[in-house]
Amino acid sequence: MKCPLCGLENPESAMQCDCGYYFIKPKETTTKTTTTTTDNSQSSFKQFEVKSHFKTLLAYGNFTSGFGWVIIFLGIIGIIGGLASGKDIGFGIAVGGIFIILSGLSMIILGQLISCFVSIERNTRVTYELLQAK
Repeated sequence: MKCPLCGLENPESAMQCDCGYYFIKPKETTTKTTTTTTDNSQSSFKQFEVKSHFKTLLAYGNFTSGFGWVIIFLGIIGIIGGLASGKDIGFGIAVGGIFIILSGLSMIILGQLISCFVSIERNTRVTYELLQAK
């Protein structure tokens, strides 16, 4: 069976192409019509998108990552300001800036882990639904 999205030949038993196109519609999906151009020929096809669950959790993960970047920026400013002062207290401020940067990195890591776990859940759900459709 030829994929209408990328043109790859797939086995007849394939439920999904390597490019991500679903040959079988999962149970909990929405339909999106997309038009693509390949080799100067235009073809319309339907691509399926999985409904997003855990929107609040994803928003929290994105907020946490964004806030982590702000913390890192403030830590860098602290290091530069501390080293520019050249006094003993400036050195202490610079060391504090390093710890602030480490705190920001941990917030970014937490936000990225949340997004990763939600993506794993979504992929697992889609795989289950495709296997049930078999």
